[in-house]
Amino acid sequence: MSSVSMIGLGIGLKEHLTFGAYNQLINSDYIYIMTKSGSWMENFVRDIVGEGKIRTYMPNNVKWNSEWQKDPIFKKVVDEVEKLVAEGKQTTFAMAGDVAIYGNVAGSIIPILRERKITWKVFPGVSFLNALSISTGEPIVGENDNFVVTFAQSIDELDTAFASANVVVLYNPAECYDLRKYIKSRKVPYAKMVLHGVYNRTGKIIDLLTDWESKIHGLVILKRDKNITFSKSIACQSRSDKINETKTSYLSHHLGVNGWDSRNRFFAACFPDRLMWSSKGNPENIQLRYKFPDSPCDIRGLFIDSSDNIYVGLKGFKKGRFGRTFVSTDAGETFQMAFEQCFWGMDEDKSNNLFAGVYHECNEPDASCSVLWSADGGNTWANVSAPQWKDQLHVHHVAVNPSTGWLYACLGDKKGLRGCWRSKVITVDLATSSDVGCREIMLSKTIKVAPGDILVSSSGLRMVVDTAEGSLIRLTNPLSQCLSRGCKLIKLDWELKFADSNNTLQFIGICF
Repeated sequence: MSSVSMIGLGIGLKEHLTFGAYNQLINSDYIYIMTKSGSWMENFVRDIVGEGKIRTYMPNNVKWNSEWQKDPIFKKVVDEVEKLVAEGKQTTFAMAGDVAIYGNVAGSIIPILRERKITWKVFPGVSFLNALSISTGEPIVGENDNFVVTFAQSIDELDTAFASANVVVLYNPAECYDLRKYIKSRKVPYAKMVLHGVYNRTGKIIDLLTDWESKIHGLVILKRDKNITFSKSIACQSRSDKINETKTSYLSHHLGVNGWDSRNRFFAACFPDRLMWSSKGNPENIQLRYKFPDSPCDIRGLFIDSSDNIYVGLKGFKKGRFGRTFVSTDAGETFQMAFEQCFWGMDEDKSNNLFAGVYHECNEPDASCSVLWSADGGNTWANVSAPQWKDQLHVHHVAVNPSTGWLYACLGDKKGLRGCWRSKVITVDLATSSDVGCREIMLSKTIKVAPGDILVSSSGLRMVVDTAEGSLIRLTNPLSQCLSRGCKLIKLDWELKFADSNNTLQFIGICF
């Protein structure tokens, strides 16, 4: 017998959809959407799967609680689904967002499925956290496993986090009043939590610092790793629900941007309000350290180099004001302007050369995106961009392959040059070399797709392989080939990362 899947459709763009959810929609025989015909959700799914699979329904009782199960329209839908499952058809419920599939909607559907002995699975789809990626420049939700645990287990997770050096980040993915009461009863100090920068139900950014008791509906536990900051998200529900809690993994960029220095100090820059947070010497003591000036607006980049200098890029206003990049040499106590442009991505090679990808607003006067290079610890910067970039605006990420020293950059414009660019000449004479800057990669060579190859999204899906020789290969349409061969699938649109262990490209993303 087939199973029933549940997918959340957003707040966000379909480009933010996790590949697990995307693949499930593609492979479904029928997709039921709780919406009126012609809604944005129906159009969202139609853009992916076409017309034939979609079924829309709107229950009379749209209150997302146990009474919703009694609605005759929904009962008719479940009757249809039960027959389809018995026939071996793959059926999917598509809902308004991860808030819905982890909250009372799923809590209403799943008891009926259990009663009829129909197996089910929940896929993280377009999360409201993932929708923040358009503002932070980083993806939030990737390809994740998710499973159901008890309320008691969520309390154990929370107790462990508060007892350790972990930072607990609170936000609102679902209704979890019991968990909120428990946090309040523990009287947890604010120093243990970051309470900022989430979406409320209207889709607007809210500040939890002013009214956290009434708005917090979930938590994220940040953990520390040598090379990357990551987190585990717990989307909790009421103790009375049968599901109680759904647990999955997220990247930690809901804070905006963040990082650790060599002394194990944690720094987080919240993009909506230009605030810098820091744990200073104690990971348990997260405090506000710095507020950037009013002239630039949102924070878009944070990078900590090998000397513990902290670089923060702030986007310029849309009215023509250039962005700025600030640097701190005293652990975030003070900042000075490094250059009058905003970076989204920055990296450092083994020789301590710094590379910053510059991002401009579309109407900044005489703006042109660039990769800036510094060989003297950030004191001076040189433009090492390709000449073809003169009318381009957006570099979304840069990264240096540690095995080769070669520089890669993701260009985000839609004027024919969007994609991944590479420079093999990363030396002290870069500024005068005849091979200056990044060369466009337009290879169309088709190679055999094998398990372990990596897919990314760029107006579709691409596979990339970076060998020890540095060749990067993009297939024009490898999706069907890769799915048939069981390749590793990663849905990342902005990120450039390299792995040291096997000298291969760990993952690479190009903005949509």
